Amino acid sequence: MEQYQFDLETVNIQDKGQEKWKKKYVYWIPALHLDGKEIAKGRWDASNVLESMRQRNAALDELSRK
Repeated sequence: MEQYQFDLETVNIQDKGQEKWKKKYVYWIPALHLDGKEIAKGRWDASNVLESMRQRNAALDELSRK
């Protein structure tokens, strides 16, 4: 099984100060961003997330080789 490390930050779109996220995702929760990029919203499963993590790690590996 693949394992990836990441930091998870949760945002409650109902909280004061989160109007930007509420406007964007009021009908599409849960939403998931990776490195500031939306990778999933609404209904999603592990395959969406794993593919994004694979791509991210491949890009990071490429950068570390340079």
